[in-house]
Amino acid sequence: KFVFSSEYILKKVPNFLSKCPIIDISKIIYDFKRSKLLKSFFKICLLRIRLLTKIYNVPEIGNDSEALLLFSSGSTGIPKGIPLSHKNIIGNCLQLSGRGIGIGRKSLLSCLPNLHSFGLTVNIWFALMMKMKVFTVGSPLEYKKITNAIYNEKVDVLVSTSMFSPY
Repeated sequence: KFVFSSEYILKKVPNFLSKCPIIDISKIIYDFKRSKLLKSFFKICLLRIRLLTKIYNVPEIGNDSEALLLFSSGSTGIPKGIPLSHKNIIGNCLQLSGRGIGIGRKSLLSCLPNLHSFGLTVNIWFALMMKMKVFTVGSPLEYKKITNAIYNEKVDVLVSTSMFSPY
């Protein structure tokens, strides 16, 4: 029903057309009051999922409907939208857990870009489903920061791709 973006991204795609209202997420973030964030955080930590879905009016039916739309310039350099359904995201998370990744683990190092479906799935949705604490390093190419974070934070899981390997 809405497109969440930022002024920075919209400047890069000046002719972006949407039938849905566009919401600048950077403006929303600055308007948050700390007390409201803390109240929401404690609700999320303490209440059961069923009750939270009612409080926050989260639809219980998703399946093949679009959960989010990522934008990519891909290999062509032409921006395009990539719709991901609820089923896509949950299926990818189940594939990861089916490989044993995350089971019995407490923490994950996030270094994949969230603007990519794999990074978004692992860094946010998979970590939430597995109830893992997430530590973040800005880029998968910052291997010194990554190794320091693994050591200092005693990270259990790092998911990456071979393409980002420095070797």
